[in-house]
Amino acid sequence: NSTLVEVAVCLEKVLKLEKDLEKNQTDVSDLLDDDTYEALAEDYVIAFRAISAMEVNLKKLRKAFNGQTEQPTGHNTGCADVKLPKLELLTFSGDPFEWLTFHDLFTASIHNNTSL
Repeated sequence: NSTLVEVAVCLEKVLKLEKDLEKNQTDVSDLLDDDTYEALAEDYVIAFRAISAMEVNLKKLRKAFNGQTEQPTGHNTGCADVKLPKLELLTFSGDPFEWLTFHDLFTASIHNNTSL
């Protein structure tokens, strides 16, 4: 399901943003005087809450999509011809500006997919 893959990619990006924000806040806080730090602290809290909310919403979406795509599991020993669902993969066009998007989608749909 391409929508599930897109949600997974977005979630990975949000988690990276969260880590980057935490690191940047720590790095910057060491360089600022107290007054400047206090002025920027509220912006940091707002950004962190927004990222956390995105993370929660994306996890809910992922769970909802996983629930829609899960099939009941069972073993049928009489069935010799099993057809797996087709996994549609995007192909890389060669455009360097599209590489990151392609790489993220591939990583989420193939590399990090434990069900394959």
